[in-house]
This record gives sequence, C-alpha cells and structure tokens, in this order.
Amino acid sequence: YNGLIVEIKTMLISIPKMAVMRDSEIKLSNLIKPTSYLYLLKLIFWQGDGLKHNSTYFGLFYKSSIPFMTLGFFLQVKDFILSVKKKEFKAQNLFLTSLVCAIITTLLLYKPNINRANALHFNLLFPTAIGLNAFFNYFKKAKYLKRIFVVGYSVLTIAFCGVYFVKFDKDISYNFRRGVKECVEFVKQNEFEKVSVDSDIYYSQILFYDKTPVKNYRQTVKYQNYPNAFLIVDSFENYYFFDNSVIEISDSFNAYIIANSDRQRFIDSGYNVQTFYEFSVAYKL
Repeated sequence: YNGLIVEIKTMLISIPKMAVMRDSEIKLSNLIKPTSYLYLLKLIFWQGDGLKHNSTYFGLFYKSSIPFMTLGFFLQVKDFILSVKKKEFKAQNLFLTSLVCAIITTLLLYKPNINRANALHFNLLFPTAIGLNAFFNYFKKAKYLKRIFVVGYSVLTIAFCGVYFVKFDKDISYNFRRGVKECVEFVKQNEFEKVSVDSDIYYSQILFYDKTPVKNYRQTVKYQNYPNAFLIVDSFENYYFFDNSVIEISDSFNAYIIANSDRQRFIDSGYNVQTFYEFSVAYKL
C-alpha cells in the first residue's frame, strides 16, 4: 500500500496490493483502552468472544479449568519473582514470558476475537497444568483425587464431542453458509445468465464454488466502498449481491440465491424454489 511492494504474481499464487493500510487494527494506543482489557478478560475467563462459530459453552479449555489456570498464573509470577531475587535462571520462566508476550499482543489488537488472539490460547495451557499440579500436590494424601479429575475431564470431553459433532454442527450451519456450494452448482448447471446473491453470502465463497478465474473477476468486479480495508463487492461476472433487508424481486434476474427465510416471498411471487440446506435458489423457467 505504501508503494514499497507491488502486486505479486507467480504461476502458483498471486498476492494483490492492499487497497488501504490496515494499521488501525494493531495500535499501541489500544494498550491504554479499558475495552482492550475487557476483551482480554472475556477471552480468558468467559473463554469465548460471542461468535457462535468460534466456541461452544464448554469454553476453550473447559470453564472448570479457570480456577487452576488462575492459580497456575500466580504461581508462575511467584516463581519468577523468587528467581529474580536469587538471580537464578529457571527454564519455566520462559512459559510466563511467552504468556506475557501473548497478552500484550492481544491487547494491541482492535476488538480481538478467538481467531486473532490465537497466540494466547496455547500459552494458557501452561498455567492450567501448573495449577492442576499444585492442586494435586497440596492434596496428595487424597487417594482417589487424580482419578476423579481424570474421570471428570473424560466426561467433559465426551460431552463436548457429543455436542460438537452433532448439535454444534447444526447450530453453525448458517454461519458457515452451508448450502451455498450446492446453490452455485445448481445455478451453473442451469446456466442462469444473471444471478442475484444474498449479501450475507461471502463473495469469496461464490468465487470458490463457481471457480471464477482471477482474471475474469478482476476485469468485472465492482465494489461499493473502494478503497476500504474491508471491501464490499457489488458484483462480478454474472453475480450481483443484494442487501437482504431491502430485497426487491425483479424479473431482470434469472435466479436468486437466497436464505431460506426469504423462500416464501419468492414462492408467493411465482418463483420455483430449490432448497439446499440453509440456502435456496429461486428461479423462473
């Protein structure tokens, strides 16, 4: 963007030049914003970011692990202070250093979510393990304590798998736009020349499933907000994106790729509707 690196093209990949510099997403000023710390605490103690497709109500490491994570963190800090006073090097202090770096990195981000704060998650495993170990050492006379925890975490894992691979898959079906692939295949199979697409569908998905050549896309694409860090595609080739909150049914389009919530409107308007999971194709022959 600053003119230092031009667009990169190779036989295998192409890296386009950014429309604008996205430096607003990482700033030192975020370190002094209260909201940054609220987002951090939300990620650590709620173990979620409010995005349904990023985590389940089990949390990232099970919410029952939070007390042990907290205990482990304070023990890490305590050991670090003691090692500094004694002028001793302890390898385990590297874990704390890594965690602090991950925390600072997360605080630098604008509205960090689970995806962006991925450096944080791995480093939170260490204080959790340290806290559990300290807990077991303190109650080492409790004969069956470790077995109880093993059984408990096993039950949580089984319950998580049951939810994640069954219920969760259905819950996030719309979030991942299940059915768009089949809709695009249906559109191509019937060779519809002008297709209107629900703007809730990512244009990149249409590109991928349609297998649109990069050259064709670049020659035909029109943006609503160019230049912008997050470009909104208005149209490319024979695909035109519409705001689903103000959808207007028009005969100027051969087909519509719509959310199932809009199916009845098109049926009432005399359209044929073919449904694929969470989305449908409305068309007239």
